[in-house]
Amino acid sequence: METNHLTNKEILLIVIEPWDFSDNISEEGLKAKILSIKENVEKQNILIKLANPIKYKNTICEFFVGSIRWQDASFERLANGEQIDCNFILTNKDKVNSSNPFDISWWRGGISLIASISIVGLSISETQ
Repeated sequence: METNHLTNKEILLIVIEPWDFSDNISEEGLKAKILSIKENVEKQNILIKLANPIKYKNTICEFFVGSIRWQDASFERLANGEQIDCNFILTNKDKVNSSNPFDISWWRGGISLIASISIVGLSISETQ
């Protein structure tokens, strides 16, 4: 499954958890850009950059690495106007610019999100 065509697409994040993460953002959600998608047999990951970084728990949040929450989902569904539920882990610019920005083996807790994502301006009705 090829998802390179999703790179640089603008997405909308609707944050589900933690509930207080979205206290300082609009009801419409957060806009972000897809920097990259990595696919392999076991799972798919997505690297995103928030359009407007936000401060949460005294930390500037700008870059996140995400994975799909449900086994039967695929990032390709975004191109069909669907929403995808993801788990996200906060990362930083140095890790984003590293040789493996999807590596989260360093993570031992910290800021993480559960969010639904969709392509901005694309809905299922527009793709049919």
